[in-house]
Amino acid sequence: MSAQFNYINTVHLERNRDYNLPAPVLRASDGRYIYTRSNRPLPQYGQITLRESSARSMYRGGSFSTRYNASKRLQFGAQYTLAQAYDDDSNERDATCCRYDSAANFKAEYGYSSYDIRNQFAGYGIYNLPYGLHLSGTFTASSGQPIDPLAGSNVNGDSKSQSTSGDRAFKAVGVEFPRDSFRNVGWKTVNLRLLKDVKFREKYTLQFSAEMFNLFNFNNVIVGPADVNNTNTIYGLGINPDGSVAPPRTDTINGVTSSTFMRLKRPDGLYDANNSQIGTPFQAQFGVRFLF
Repeated sequence: MSAQFNYINTVHLERNRDYNLPAPVLRASDGRYIYTRSNRPLPQYGQITLRESSARSMYRGGSFSTRYNASKRLQFGAQYTLAQAYDDDSNERDATCCRYDSAANFKAEYGYSSYDIRNQFAGYGIYNLPYGLHLSGTFTASSGQPIDPLAGSNVNGDSKSQSTSGDRAFKAVGVEFPRDSFRNVGWKTVNLRLLKDVKFREKYTLQFSAEMFNLFNFNNVIVGPADVNNTNTIYGLGINPDGSVAPPRTDTINGVTSSTFMRLKRPDGLYDANNSQIGTPFQAQFGVRFLF
């Protein structure tokens, strides 16, 4: 058995930033800072995106593992990790600008990283049975990654593209939802393999195999992808420009209206096609090998 604890603090990470923005002006009705691009410091140019080394991240976690292999017949092991990851920009060398909500307030960007996974578990087992039978399996499970409650458009006028805009919904006048403050669903899978050895003399072995992937056919459908302006990760404005409350985005299917934010299934019971699946449905494969 073993335990390992890690604390990693990293500074001077990459951030894409528009350097040709004017100072924002507070719109009192909804409390959002608005950029007027016609007042750019260099009006002869549009967006000037530079990669600067101003982002930071922090990871802390503990991993606990056990392994048993003292027997020729039975071996097994398991590992569990409990961790947290924070940063103020989760881009991985993005070519376009920008993931932040407002360039005037990077302090508000610090929160759960887009890659934060709180719980992860993995285990395996190998059992050598009589009559040349070998049974082995793996189990993997993970909790969900964060979801950023995005507004879905360039609300503050700083000209970020809609596909990468980090503009977030407001939950009250002047109060935006914290970055990555919602959580996606997790996933799990079980794989199993059965081998049967048939020996011919000492040199030759005929091996039959049966392998099952995602044995219990877990759906493993998650919202999103979660870190982009996907239909089901867009919350909406939250607070309209006039200060009124805007509910999460909705759509109507067969006469039934439902919220699309973090929606796994549509009102008709079918999985929403805007989501994605981790891994595959149940699959089985069978084989024969001749070893000599």
